[in-house]
Amino acid sequence: MRNRYFITIFCFLTIFVSCKKDGANTDPNRTLKRICFGSCSSQHVNNHDIFRYIRAQYPDLYIAGGDNIYGDFFAIIPGSKDYMIRAYQNQWKHKPVTDLYNNVETLATWDDHDFGQNDGVEDNSAKYYAKELFFQWFKIPEDHPRRFNPSGEIYAVQEYGDADHKVQVLLLDLRWSHTPYKVGGAAGALSGYDTIMDTNARMMSDEQWTWLGTQLEKPAKLRIIVSSLQFSASYNGGEAWNVLPLEQQRMINLIKTKRANGVLFISGDVHFGDLNVIKPTDCYPLYDLTSSGLTHREEKPYKSTNRVPGVGAPLNNLNFGQIDIDWDNQNITMLVNNNKAVAKIKKTIPFADLNF
Repeated sequence: MRNRYFITIFCFLTIFVSCKKDGANTDPNRTLKRICFGSCSSQHVNNHDIFRYIRAQYPDLYIAGGDNIYGDFFAIIPGSKDYMIRAYQNQWKHKPVTDLYNNVETLATWDDHDFGQNDGVEDNSAKYYAKELFFQWFKIPEDHPRRFNPSGEIYAVQEYGDADHKVQVLLLDLRWSHTPYKVGGAAGALSGYDTIMDTNARMMSDEQWTWLGTQLEKPAKLRIIVSSLQFSASYNGGEAWNVLPLEQQRMINLIKTKRANGVLFISGDVHFGDLNVIKPTDCYPLYDLTSSGLTHREEKPYKSTNRVPGVGAPLNNLNFGQIDIDWDNQNITMLVNNNKAVAKIKKTIPFADLNF
């Protein structure tokens, strides 16, 4: 009789657990302890198992950092609207991808390939329908403020936690208003760009700069600036903030002027994992954790003289990024994990090291 009782209870619990629906926790008041992020996921690749490993880390938040699809015609010409629709459909057919997006709150920005053109900037002819499709597939509500930015850019902010655990996530748009490049730099045929010193050249519109300054005035313990392009890497001719050094300096000056503590950049685009830092005068170190290559990788990482020593070599393998926040000990750990969730780059820094 007792055995039958326990069997009954066991069966009830089994049914209850199996019927319990998963779903993303989107409560902005919750305390974030783990954030995962990644970029560069091609719908043309069949193996998306890395998304299973990301979900297995039980992140409180996932950030899709750009190139979430490849919507251009094989890095040659902008993708048509029909082509981009098929790209999203094919990407969303991969169950590990939708399992992650449906069960972990996901914030997203775009980079060139989901913007519709390889290395695309303000003159990209595909950008209007690319934006429409981005909003549709990432389920941005019809009344969400980022749909109504006067500049047309898709920048946005989301905050989490109470005053003592406030995390601010700032999603930049580095494509819509980006000044066209000067071809002829140090990198390869597809991305070889000279630096642009024109004072009118822009990474972002003046409106987005003003918005960002307003956000940096708000109190926060940690501010994650989601930059689809590397911020702190040194110049190598590829797309990055250092191609427009006046804009890079403008960002540094803004952080200093606003006395914005807790800034950490995360980036993608380059198809390898990396950790760089710059140390501006009268400012704390500005770290840039790069995770790129969810489904494909660069054979040889680009050169950078700003890499953080002693944390692991640049990872030219499939990878995702991770930020663990230890509120008790007041530090964060930045990681780049390989496609089996093994940390290959790791750096722990106290909150105090990100303060003025």
